Amino acid sequence: MASTIQIKRGTGSAVPSGLLDGELAINLDSGKLYYGSGSNSVNSYTVTNITASGDISSSGTITANKIVSTGTDIELTNVSSPQITIKDTTNNNTLVLEQDNTRSHIRFDDAASNDLHFDSNADNNHLVLDSGNGNSGFGTQVYNKTSKVTVSGDIFASGSNGHITASGNISASGTLVGGGLDINGTTTFNDGNITNVGIIDVDKIRGDGDNDVTIQLDSAGYSFNLGEKDKNFIYFDSDEDALIHGDAGLSRVGISDTSPSSKLDVGGDLNVQSHITASGNISSSGALISSVVSSSIYRGGIRPLDQSVQIRTGSLAQGDIYYAENGVTTVAGKIYALLGNGNQVVADKDTEIHSNSLLGVAIGTNSGTNGFLLRGMVKLHTNPFPAEAALGNPAYIGDSGLATGSIAGHASDDFIRIIGYCISGSGTVYFDPDKTFIKKA
Repeated sequence: MASTIQIKRGTGSAVPSGLLDGELAINLDSGKLYYGSGSNSVNSYTVTNITASGDISSSGTITANKIVSTGTDIELTNVSSPQITIKDTTNNNTLVLEQDNTRSHIRFDDAASNDLHFDSNADNNHLVLDSGNGNSGFGTQVYNKTSKVTVSGDIFASGSNGHITASGNISASGTLVGGGLDINGTTTFNDGNITNVGIIDVDKIRGDGDNDVTIQLDSAGYSFNLGEKDKNFIYFDSDEDALIHGDAGLSRVGISDTSPSSKLDVGGDLNVQSHITASGNISSSGALISSVVSSSIYRGGIRPLDQSVQIRTGSLAQGDIYYAENGVTTVAGKIYALLGNGNQVVADKDTEIHSNSLLGVAIGTNSGTNGFLLRGMVKLHTNPFPAEAALGNPAYIGDSGLATGSIAGHASDDFIRIIGYCISGSGTVYFDPDKTFIKKA
């Protein structure tokens, strides 16, 4: 019959005492095994290897010089917010890896002062976190102690927008390159460059802080501020020729002219689709060529007259224009007589004094502002030749400032005076009043 060998045993929390060297005892409640060593009861053991086909678990602490897993994971399960603590007891530094319900943590304890490094075998493939000031470096172990982030290499932003947004400054010691640059504040470029930028959308661009060169776009319009008055502005064309030259010192602009001698110099032809208006003189060293010359003062040269521009009654008159000293209300296109007492009245064939007075065609609604045409091309208020081909035929004073193309309607004692000649069938005449008249018998 087999014999049962039992070692000393106990229950509760008591530790066996009085064990001889090498004598064994077990606590049945805690499952701890003790052996005697001198006068002590010891329950810690040293083994070379522990191999298990299942789990090795401990309700306490497992202490080892190295833990090696030949699998893929080291797991902490069935624990709320599990963590792995790596502690350097010599220097009192602790690194904690922790997972809670919302996020993962890699943190130092309060006593740690060292940086956290993520390194690979490749050169400069690093992430460095400064535990003291919270700054970080990417691609380098040497980073700017005053900057939150230092990057040695490129930054690439992708995603749906691919934006890099900063509430403070974005600065570069080299070249800023991009497909577009959208800035809502002030942009300062000192000695750097912007190249290969498709769109620059900014309120203000400022370059070279010493000279304060500023391009500003705001609700008031666009401004280009050169700062120092002796700095010029040059805009080059595709052939790198100076297309627009701004002389900041003399306040002059040259177009295809790098040495402008006046406010605006153009080194070539000037084609203006609308009007050129000058409060002073418009001069030409050559011929002044135009289909219409409309001026209060005309000096010398060729004065062209063009009936094709006479599309409005009176207002586009070409020729000699007189502005009355005392302006009166007039009707454009009607003929007026200037009397000796200064009155300006509509001319009429029934009044003899109108037959030898200075006549003029009203250009607008006021004789002082718009004036009278004394001689030249004009469209009258009504057509003197309404139903006949009459090019070159004379026109005569009619009634109430109108002209007539025939004297058949003149009654006895009416006065016949030629006022001009038909130019077109629309009422345009060459106005040139005769200096003589005839009284019809």
